[in-house]
Amino acid sequence: MPTAARHAYFPALTLAALAVVVPVGHARADVDLTGSWNVYFQGGSTGVWNITQNGTTLTVTVPGETFGGFINPQTGSFQVYSPFTPCPVVFLATTSPDGNAFNGDVYNTVPSCPGGPNTCTCVASGPSTANGRGCRVGAGGDCCGDHVVGATEECDNGPEPADACCDATCHLRASGSSCTADANPCTDDVCNATGTCTHPALGAGTSCFDDQNACTTDACDGAGTCAHTPVVSGTPCADDGLFCTTDACDAGGSCAHTPLAAGTPCPDDGQVCTTDACDAGGTCTHTLVDVDGDGVCDVFDACVDGVALTKARLKVGRYGTPPGDDRLTVKGDMTPPPNPPLDPIADGLRLVLRDSPDGVFLDVTLPPGAYSVATRTGWKVRGTGFDFVTPQVVGGAVKAAHLRRPASLPGVVRVAISGKGGSYVTGVITPPLEVSVVVGPAGGQCAEATFGPASCSEHSGVAACD
Repeated sequence: MPTAARHAYFPALTLAALAVVVPVGHARADVDLTGSWNVYFQGGSTGVWNITQNGTTLTVTVPGETFGGFINPQTGSFQVYSPFTPCPVVFLATTSPDGNAFNGDVYNTVPSCPGGPNTCTCVASGPSTANGRGCRVGAGGDCCGDHVVGATEECDNGPEPADACCDATCHLRASGSSCTADANPCTDDVCNATGTCTHPALGAGTSCFDDQNACTTDACDGAGTCAHTPVVSGTPCADDGLFCTTDACDAGGSCAHTPLAAGTPCPDDGQVCTTDACDAGGTCTHTLVDVDGDGVCDVFDACVDGVALTKARLKVGRYGTPPGDDRLTVKGDMTPPPNPPLDPIADGLRLVLRDSPDGVFLDVTLPPGAYSVATRTGWKVRGTGFDFVTPQVVGGAVKAAHLRRPASLPGVVRVAISGKGGSYVTGVITPPLEVSVVVGPAGGQCAEATFGPASCSEHSGVAACD
C-alpha cells in the first residue's frame, strides 16, 4: 500500500462499513502475522512489510511509515489502514490456511455522516483500486504474486484484478471464463486455454452504443467495430418545425430539411391581404397583395371579379355629434355574376366604408337568416328581391337593407342600405370615400365605388357623395 506523510487519524470516524469482525477480548492466535512479508501490489509496486500482531491489533512498518490495523485471528481476515484523514485508505485481506500468504484489495474511503458530525463513519467510495498479495519471508515454497511461476503454480503475473485469467491462487481460470473488458462493445472478453484474456469480435448486427443520430443504425460490423450505417434515404427524422421543409434522412446519414417547391401553400397568417406560400428557401412567406387593383389591400381583394357600384350615392349625417344619432344612406346598382344566385338569407350582407386618412370607419355585417317573428329581425323575400329589417341598430349603423331586381334592368341588383340612431364615427370624414358591398362569399359577389373630393360635399354635419 503506498506510503504518505503521517497524519493524525480523525477519531470521530470508524471503519464500520469495511471493518472485519474482531472478537471481544484476546482471541486465540490461530493466525499470527508477526514477521517480515514480501508484498506485491497490482501495477508492479513491491515492498517489505514488518508486521507485529498483538492479539487483534496489527502494526505494520515500512521504510519511513507505520500503519495500524486489526485482525480476526480465527478467520485470518485483517485490515490495514493508512493514517490519512479524515478517512483512510484501507487494505482488506485474508490469509491462506497455513498463515504464510495473504491476498486482498485496496479501497479508498470517504466520510458518511447521516446524522450529523458526531455520527460519521468511513465507507468505501468505489470498487477496489488495486489488488495486493503477500508472502511470509523465509516460509519457503512458491509465492503467488511474485511474478515467478513456481512448481505448484500455473501462472503468476503478480497481483491482478479479480477478473484476470490467473486467479488469486495462481491457477488458470477455465477457458471461456469472462475476463477484463476492453471497453469495446463489439468484442467479447474471455480467457483462452493458456490464460490470456482475448477479445474476439462479436457477430455482425449485434447492437452497440447509440450515436444519437436518428439517421444511422448502431450495430457491430463483425470485425470488432461499432458501425453507424446510414438508414434508407427518405426515412423520416426530427422535425425542424418549419412547414415549408421536409424532414428526412439523406444518403449520408444526416437529417436533411429540404425546402418544398416554391409556391406550395403554407399556413394562413389570418390576413386577407396576403398570400401564404413557401419560398425557395423553405420559409412560409406572406406577401401583400391588391388583387382587385383598386389600390387598396383589403378584405375585398379576395373578390377578384368584383364589379362597380354604379349610380352610387352615399350620405353620412350627424357624424360630428355625440354617438347615438348618426345617420346613413347607401344606394347604388351592381351587376353580380348570375351564379351563384343572390341569396342573402344564406349569405347575409356586409358593408364597409373608409376614408383616406383614417381608413375603415364602418364595417358592419347584416347576418344571414330568414325573418323571425320572435326577434322581428331577418331577411324577407320581396318578389325577386330581399329586405332586411330589425328593430335594433346593427353594428351601430344599419337598420334596413333592400335588394331589388328592376324588371327593366336584367341582371342588375339595386342596393339600398339605411340607418339612424347610429354610433359609428365622430369627427371629420375626409374624401376620397370608398364604399364596398358584399352580398355573397363567392368571387364576384361584391361591388365597390369610390367618391373623390369633387364628388362629395359637407353641409350642416352631413357628408353627401354622388
